[in-house]
Amino acid sequence: MSQRDRALAEIRVRRAMMARSGRRRSTRALPRQLQPDAIRLSYFGALRAMVREASTRVLTALKPRFAEFARDYAPTKRDSLHADALDFNSFFDSIARDFFKEWGNTRFAQLARSIANRTASFQQQELGKQFKAAFGIDILKVEPWLLPRIQAFTTENVALVKSIPERYLGDVETQIIRGMRQGVRWEDLADTIEQRTGVAESHAQLVARDQVGKFFGSLNEERQRDLGVDSFRWRTARDNRVRESHERLEGKVFRWDDPPPGRDGEPIIPGDEINCRCQAEPLLEDLIAELSEEAA
Repeated sequence: MSQRDRALAEIRVRRAMMARSGRRRSTRALPRQLQPDAIRLSYFGALRAMVREASTRVLTALKPRFAEFARDYAPTKRDSLHADALDFNSFFDSIARDFFKEWGNTRFAQLARSIANRTASFQQQELGKQFKAAFGIDILKVEPWLLPRIQAFTTENVALVKSIPERYLGDVETQIIRGMRQGVRWEDLADTIEQRTGVAESHAQLVARDQVGKFFGSLNEERQRDLGVDSFRWRTARDNRVRESHERLEGKVFRWDDPPPGRDGEPIIPGDEINCRCQAEPLLEDLIAELSEEAA
């Protein structure tokens, strides 16, 4: 028996029990699904701590040797710069190597898997509220497809998360070499490193927001279709950060197998585009009509 058939069977039982007791089903509007903002914030917090640790390792290792490197990289020694650069590259490689011993793929995977599991549980709860309001039942939890989806999210996010410190360390190394070539003071170079740390944190925040939102939206689609919901109503976050193109979609109905096109012309669902906070409200009229036809 499919998830949809199980849900319909439970709805029929629930309705029969209510009919026997003389109670009537509530017709209140569906509650909106809440956004997984706390999960996004938690993910960003972990990624921010990772970036901060990388920054601390760079500053701690470099400060006691800065005068030595700066002397060798002084503008008056440009002829020997290539040999010096190789020595500094080796020094910086050791910083990155030590960092990734602690922040390796296993740790990245544990973090990503935890976020995936939390997002999956939260999204199930939010869709469950809507089915509870419409039919008075809790949606079933037999989801054989969920584990592969969590694994796919984990694999993709390990690569994304690992790229954050890789990109940051490469960027900082370039900035340090450039600064030493120009003869900057340690204080100025430390300020530059801090500024690049802020850039990496902003990138980490984008990754956290975007990945959680995309996964939340894709789970919403999977669960709705699994329960026999063929269409959805596009709902925005209804604030001044909503894209104009998404504002035009507010309240419109689309089939899951025929969603609207995005900026590049490819089909999109709520949550697909970067930092999208829209949601797909399940259109339950078809299920209600099917049940009504059975009762007639």
